[in-house]
Amino acid sequence: MDGESSAVARRTWGTGYPGNQAGPIRVGDTVEAVGDQRSVVSCESRREGATQKGRQHAVSPFPFIVPMDTMHRRGACEPVAGSGRIGGEDVTLDDGRLERAWALAREYVEAGSLETAGLGVASSSGTTSRLFSAPGQPDLSDRHLFLLASISKPITGLAIMRLVEQGRLVLSQPIQQIIPEFAAPGKPDVTAWHLMTHTSGLPDLPWERAGQEDYAEAALLALSYRATPQFRPGTNWQYNTLTFYLLGELVRRLDGRSLEAFLREEVIGPVGITGIGLDPATLDGPAVTPQGISPNASITAEQAMRIMIGAAMPGAGFWSDMASLLGLGQTLLRDARDGQARLLARPTLDLMTTLHTGGIPKYELPSTTDGRYGLTWHKPTTLRERTLPGTASAFSHSGATGTVLWVDPEADLAVVFLTNHWGIGDDYWSKCLQAVYAAWRP
Repeated sequence: MDGESSAVARRTWGTGYPGNQAGPIRVGDTVEAVGDQRSVVSCESRREGATQKGRQHAVSPFPFIVPMDTMHRRGACEPVAGSGRIGGEDVTLDDGRLERAWALAREYVEAGSLETAGLGVASSSGTTSRLFSAPGQPDLSDRHLFLLASISKPITGLAIMRLVEQGRLVLSQPIQQIIPEFAAPGKPDVTAWHLMTHTSGLPDLPWERAGQEDYAEAALLALSYRATPQFRPGTNWQYNTLTFYLLGELVRRLDGRSLEAFLREEVIGPVGITGIGLDPATLDGPAVTPQGISPNASITAEQAMRIMIGAAMPGAGFWSDMASLLGLGQTLLRDARDGQARLLARPTLDLMTTLHTGGIPKYELPSTTDGRYGLTWHKPTTLRERTLPGTASAFSHSGATGTVLWVDPEADLAVVFLTNHWGIGDDYWSKCLQAVYAAWRP
């Protein structure tokens, strides 16, 4: 690529999840999709210093799985045809203004700040995404797999809420009744609600050993069984990843299938989302190695990645490609707006994305109340010291690898940011999110 960043663009139209069959756009490709012809436009996009032209027809695949023979390579040339309400005004997304958000993601890799950056934007009627890799790095497509880190939490939460819908779990039920290994004399009742709102009082993972050989799934599950609350459940909040092993085990005890199998067969698979899982080797795409997982310099990034995969963390270990995570965001967005229950019925989704921890103080920092969690989701626009745009309906989760999934139903907007460096914080995706909101106009 001779010093230029690589960019792959993708655009799909219509009501359905796009799937992940299409490959990256190459210079000289004809960009065309089949389906109803509600919109036909000419477009240009820049890649590897060349001009790429193509035509694209808007498609409306339904149900959500798009057959292979109807998939063509698609470019991110047209606007996302979405409309919403922000501040009481009807707004639409301006594709020209959205260029600033793409430019930010590209600048991160061109400046050497990030090795990779992917930004996806969805409305209830379409999705668009671009991925960039640093000079000298392999090209990225929307089938490349990224470690989501804590975005895994609401993915696990979807499985729990499906059990709730099926009448197999009550969120106020003590988990000791389902997982007797968790019970111990004098241990207070801990419920799924406590686990999903970070109010269980249980201690977190030993993160100082992240990426080391003793970070195995069986050992960490056993550690969660032995954990004893540090405070009375429900009285404080303390962010926690270890407790999600207990949520994954609830799925196995109540259903008989593993968390991953239950999600694939009962939750996300039926709507055509196939690129999310705990082991990238089982998914259809190459894995992007996360950097900076282990503080132990003697362990390579590849070794640390393999250990993390072996830990199979329900709260931090899911992988996804851009198409699948953006498809998940769009499906949640549509369920919240039209109540068609593709993933969850609207009352269930409302319960999951409503603020549950308002006024509950942080453990050991009682002056801090801004945990602001729903059931596994964060409620960012309810924060006392709010710094990001969005409506009151927004729910989100970020990850330690620099990732985010953000859904704002009132604004008809979902945003995904993907990169691969552990511990870089939220600044990169936050700046892109701000640029996306700035692209909305009356």
